[in-house]
Amino acid sequence: MLAAGGLYCALTIAPRDELDEHTLTGIEVACFLTVACSTAALLLACLLRKTLSPWWTAPALCFLLAGTARWAHVVHTYPPP
Repeated sequence: MLAAGGLYCALTIAPRDELDEHTLTGIEVACFLTVACSTAALLLACLLRKTLSPWWTAPALCFLLAGTARWAHVVHTYPPP
């Protein structure tokens, strides 16, 4: 749930301009939260792979890819001053 909330915040928050550092920092924190929680969920799913079906890794992997893509987009589109 934390990964989904972080991804929602990362995708819906938009900076007003290139100098809006507070908003850009918030987006980066939301992306980090998404990546960290998704990585933890993937590791947990890999540890419990005998109990869980392989499909349990799909949402965590999608959140991980989307969070990483948004983070990379923000870093490349809005370079630091």
